[in-house]
Amino acid sequence: MNSKITYYKKFFNGAGTDIPFLNLLYMASIPLSILCIKLKLKPNTITTLSNITALLSFYFIIFENNFWTFFSFWTFALLLDISDGMVARETKQQSAQGSFYDHFTDQVKIITIFLLAGIYYNESNIWILTFLTSTLFLLYSFLRYMIKYRSNILSIHIKKENDQTFFSSINNISYRLIKKYLYNNLFLMQGNFMIYLGFIFIEKIVIYMFFILLFIILFNLLKNILYMIKINTELDNNNLKWR
Repeated sequence: MNSKITYYKKFFNGAGTDIPFLNLLYMASIPLSILCIKLKLKPNTITTLSNITALLSFYFIIFENNFWTFFSFWTFALLLDISDGMVARETKQQSAQGSFYDHFTDQVKIITIFLLAGIYYNESNIWILTFLTSTLFLLYSFLRYMIKYRSNILSIHIKKENDQTFFSSINNISYRLIKKYLYNNLFLMQGNFMIYLGFIFIEKIVIYMFFILLFIILFNLLKNILYMIKINTELDNNNLKWR
């Protein structure tokens, strides 16, 4: 029994989180990852299968008006999306190209599902929410990669010191508790956000779901803007060029 647990745990290498719901998805993806390894599927092939499954889910919601079939295919696409990373780590097939392909198609899936929600309901208020959500999501994605790029510049040129500024106060105990039990479980962009997307096709709660999604994006956007201000200040203080 212990050997089986150890075997399963190794799939979490580089993927484990402190988010219970996301960990459930990882656990559900482990048998699928093992099957993919036995079938000798490459990580990029699994990503492609995830994209095809997502396209099938879009077909069932737009042309067949079948929510549960859509949600089943969408959930399976998410499990495949997690499995590609697990398989890549386990079989030592990680690559920059594979990472780009995986994350780029994730962004396309999210924007596409916003567009499909507008087409599906074809109401002005839904189109407005679709436009706001997709635009803010693109802004968030751009800002997140800019932060990563500028952070790399800082890490190359200066040693990270203990920061006692206002921005470092987010590391105190109360914030960590909020982050662990509230933010990670409700507002994490990369995890639960993808599941929330599936529920915007339930007509009675679509408006509420869009407001939840908007709140998640705005929450993350504000957090990243504050962090970008901190990074820009450090770049300017050290006379480092970022472009």
